[in-house]
Amino acid sequence: MRNLLPAGSVVRLKQDAGKLVDMMIFGYYGVNGETKQCYEYLGVIYPGGNAVETPLHMFNGDDIAEVVFEGYSTEESREALADLTAHTLKVLESGSEEAAPKQNEDLFF
Repeated sequence: MRNLLPAGSVVRLKQDAGKLVDMMIFGYYGVNGETKQCYEYLGVIYPGGNAVETPLHMFNGDDIAEVVFEGYSTEESREALADLTAHTLKVLESGSEEAAPKQNEDLFF
């Protein structure tokens, strides 16, 4: 299981046409409504953010060409992200429709 980058990280994504695009990570484990494919990261174009026409992008760690900036991280946030990852993997393996844990004080601050 790969360790995920913290929220706020800025990454440069590989693109099919050879163009590189910078994204800021703001979330994890998004599911494409049409394909039902789960992606590791949710991001917005950097520096445009939600101000651009297509604000939300989903991508995986394999799509990252370079980490431009790594976001703030604490031991507590790394543990919470590891718990979220373990839960998501369990859900995906079970085939359940529940894509994320219920919000509680153990996972979210």
